[in-house]
Amino acid sequence: MIIRESFPISFENREIWVGCFDGLGDKSKIVKIKFLEEYKEIKLPSSPALIAMNVYGTVITCELAEIFINTLNRNEKLIRKVAFSGLTKEGLRNIKSYIKTSNVQLNFAINYFDDFEEAKEWLI
Repeated sequence: MIIRESFPISFENREIWVGCFDGLGDKSKIVKIKFLEEYKEIKLPSSPALIAMNVYGTVITCELAEIFINTLNRNEKLIRKVAFSGLTKEGLRNIKSYIKTSNVQLNFAINYFDDFEEAKEWLI
């Protein structure tokens, strides 16, 4: 298992924060710790307001869905759009179900993609 650092990229003259949570399988504790640690960088004023979450090959549980959505939805940082790339059907269902059943009012647009390039295109 390789744990890659997340990073900002420039794409068509816009900055996107790329969250690298791919290939972590069912290691939800590692994903949780990594995400919460990296959120410290995401919430900085200098960080991009567009976020691409690459989760290909990682199981997104109900708990992780809740952590992702609640943390990104905090009013600590203006986040405009979040694109998830590589979700399994179960992961997609967990995120959508959490949003629906928790009645959370998202402060950002959210979308889901199989292809990471399509996710980047939607963000800009």
